Amino acid sequence: MADGYVYRSFADLHALGQRVVDKAAEVVLWQDDSYSQAQQGSINDYTKSQTPGMDTGNPHYAAPSSGRPEDNANVQEYVRQALADVPGYFTAFSVPDPDSINASLTGPLYRTAGTLVPSLKLTRKAGGQLSTDSLAGADAAGETIGQLVGHITTIHMKYWTGDAANAFSGYCAALADAAGLQHQLATSLAEVMDAHLEIRRRQLTDIWTIGETTIKVLDSLDQWCMNRKKSTQTVLTVVGAIAAVVVVAAAPEALPAGSAVAAEAIQSLGAILGTVPDKKDEALSISGATVQAVIQSMTDAIHKLYEYIDRQEQLLAQALGALRNATDMYRQMLLVPSPREFTALAGADIDTVRGVFYDR
Repeated sequence: MADGYVYRSFADLHALGQRVVDKAAEVVLWQDDSYSQAQQGSINDYTKSQTPGMDTGNPHYAAPSSGRPEDNANVQEYVRQALADVPGYFTAFSVPDPDSINASLTGPLYRTAGTLVPSLKLTRKAGGQLSTDSLAGADAAGETIGQLVGHITTIHMKYWTGDAANAFSGYCAALADAAGLQHQLATSLAEVMDAHLEIRRRQLTDIWTIGETTIKVLDSLDQWCMNRKKSTQTVLTVVGAIAAVVVVAAAPEALPAGSAVAAEAIQSLGAILGTVPDKKDEALSISGATVQAVIQSMTDAIHKLYEYIDRQEQLLAQALGALRNATDMYRQMLLVPSPREFTALAGADIDTVRGVFYDR
């Protein structure tokens, strides 16, 4: 999970973007170079707006209703118009709270995996340390499918014979193989969903950090040090989203021979991707000697965040594609139909059953 994660709603992100706009409009008035650029832009666009058919440099420009374009109030309004799209830069990252849907998506899959192979403790590394909490929960405390099949075939069916008995024994053996594969598939799907939710948590954290850092850098611009470039490092944590959720399987039960062969295809998320990519956070700089330069630096950081989110999601798409291909390849081993020789007896009379299913 992202350290220090706090959910930010659409309204929160819009308010943050508006705070950036307000701070930029405020700082422009007392940062000389910034004011000169904004004032000249206001004058130029006013001139263009008075010429039919000429486009203004600021697409949101509206000529002042009173005063001159170079007046302080009109320069500030010009800056607000130029930055009208900024709140949308932040709300573009708005998503439902990942924590509110996490339990309903990944929890059942991890518990399914733990029920199929209870001895396989599904844990996750946090800060380099292996967690002792099993993701599969208390449901993983029972016997494995392989153990149950052993009880059925070697104890309860020890003296049974006949066509139906033989068919059912074969079904049980195939089911033990399928359980190992189904366990791996459930775990892998849960990991992919977990990783996607972690990307969402971290994108919210990162866009919030970018906005807050931008405001701090704007606030630090000094009118007496016009040529001094202010800079603050910010970190994009989304680059490590997948690495943060890869599951570790401890003390595994040996898979049956059939499922062990196919397990190379139906793998964990980390195995599918070869090595867990992008383990380190990415440091960026929000900087600039003027309001305009700081805003451009902020925009560059937001574009970089988009890029890293896209890269992480492409990796997840790659993993899902591999799982789909493996599922298609081993479909017959994953889904074991009940034997016809056995199910056909569901409505049979006692004489028919005795003919195909009897004690030695």
